[in-house]
Amino acid sequence: MSNPIVFSASSRIGKISAEADEEFLFECYIDTQALAELKQLGSPKMLLLGSTGAGKTAIIRKIERDHKRSNFIQLDEMALDYLGNSDVI
Repeated sequence: MSNPIVFSASSRIGKISAEADEEFLFECYIDTQALAELKQLGSPKMLLLGSTGAGKTAIIRKIERDHKRSNFIQLDEMALDYLGNSDVI
């Protein structure tokens, strides 16, 4: 059986990051055990760690999409605002 899919030099598949990829992110999402663990509120596994490109943002975006009452808090932005507004620094 041959593969009928052909890519040309001008083919573009997805974006450089999950944040920018609305078209393919959810269509190509592969469910992992990490998503199941994060969805269990009683699970001791409450941190999502991984290297660049490991899929952390894809998992977070999937949770946000599937659970409308979820909220994503950018901790790094909160910390930088706190430092930027500090009278001590």
